[in-house]
Amino acid sequence: ASLKAQIKQLIIMKNIHNLSRTIPQLIKEQIRRESGYACVVCGSCPYHYEHIQPEFKDASSHDPEKMTLLCPLCHQKVTNKVFSKDLVWQAKKEPWAIKNGHTKYGLDFFGDKFKFALGNFEIDGHHIPLVIGGVPILEINYSEIEKTIILNGRFFHGSEEVGRIVDNEWQGFVSDIDIQTISNRVSLIRNGRNIFEFELFPPNKLIITELVIKFDNNLASVQTDSKGVKWFLLIGDARIHGAVSFAEKERYTIRGVHSIELKGPARFIEKEGEEIEFIKLTV
Repeated sequence: ASLKAQIKQLIIMKNIHNLSRTIPQLIKEQIRRESGYACVVCGSCPYHYEHIQPEFKDASSHDPEKMTLLCPLCHQKVTNKVFSKDLVWQAKKEPWAIKNGHTKYGLDFFGDKFKFALGNFEIDGHHIPLVIGGVPILEINYSEIEKTIILNGRFFHGSEEVGRIVDNEWQGFVSDIDIQTISNRVSLIRNGRNIFEFELFPPNKLIITELVIKFDNNLASVQTDSKGVKWFLLIGDARIHGAVSFAEKERYTIRGVHSIELKGPARFIEKEGEEIEFIKLTV
């Protein structure tokens, strides 16, 4: 881009008080926490950081006392004066998600085949692909009439339930966990570390990129090490149902009782009481 275009872009990003649209991270965290990590009016995600009064164009600072979170729909209603500023101020005092105990995010899935992955570990062919300690983590059903995919699931950090999917609606539980919703990615962060994360790829794919679930001695974990390698770990009564394939240069460890079909190259593992480590080679 030309120097003129760059200068124009910088001018656009700042208001009359020379305030940038870039909000400091600590202020963002405060706004998310006070808003219940979702739109204060309806509890929905994703969201915008909204200057209530004064609006951004007249604001001299990013003041969290005068800012909140609004979803795109509620933000548009405020802009079009369908919602009043008074309604937003009231919602800021009593955010929907804090009153109801969870955020919400409608998921758009349809078709006759759903794709589910743990990291790059793709699991296919079963309506309950992951069970830990006898607890189904995700359930996939299909509506033949409406041609929709219906998801239900329960997600944990350790044994603490941190969120659910209820009939295609993600609900993140409001607690001390920071829930960040950016585009198609939802991240749950505690003490600066991702404890659960998933990405949506409508109309038919969900990838869990970070996960640690532990019931008694049963464990399922998807994590990224310092070298960027994704590790998938199953211990005890943590079971995958369905055919499994995974990407190159991915490393997984399985310990317990499992019957897993690996596609491309095709292999079959059936072991009991020992640890198996394997790395997929280039096909």
